[in-house]
Amino acid sequence: MYRLYTTEALVLGSKNAGEANKYYFLLTRELGLVTAFAQGVREIKSKLRHGLEPYTYTSVSLVRGKEKWRLTNVESKSGLEGLSTSREKTKLAAKLCALIERLVHGEEEDTKLFDELIAALIFLAKQNLSTQKLHDYELFAVLRILDRLGYIAPRENWLSILDTELWRGPNLPDISNERKMLVVTINESLYHSQL
Repeated sequence: MYRLYTTEALVLGSKNAGEANKYYFLLTRELGLVTAFAQGVREIKSKLRHGLEPYTYTSVSLVRGKEKWRLTNVESKSGLEGLSTSREKTKLAAKLCALIERLVHGEEEDTKLFDELIAALIFLAKQNLSTQKLHDYELFAVLRILDRLGYIAPRENWLSILDTELWRGPNLPDISNERKMLVVTINESLYHSQL
């Protein structure tokens, strides 16, 4: 008998498989990065299809088969609906999800990374940010993801960016003096990751 796992997840993306099936790339709270198979999900009558749109925060039930994970149930969670209100927000969410897919490999629980990404996306969904603040947001989010994955050596003047309370406030800190250094640090970290 197979064990059923139910966990929070963020849908990072998907890939078609056959005529009506899909593989979903999910960052889960308890299992890490998982590729899960959903049978018949592309059919109109499928109960799973509505909770599996890209960048959806959801609760999924999974069963581990002999060779792959299978999706058995999906329940959408609230918080990220505002991402679809703006093309810029959707593009930023896509960039962050692509970064996670690029840097996270295998199934390993990382609740801090999951919580960081969800908090960052909820903040993005709820805030009305100017173009400059959207660029700053991207730097903050990428730096914090890289930090959670161990790719960044924190500097004293970045403590406000790496502070756990950042996504709870209505405003982002001013980084006009550190912006160039942040870009250089992020690019160097990505280069040295060799991924």
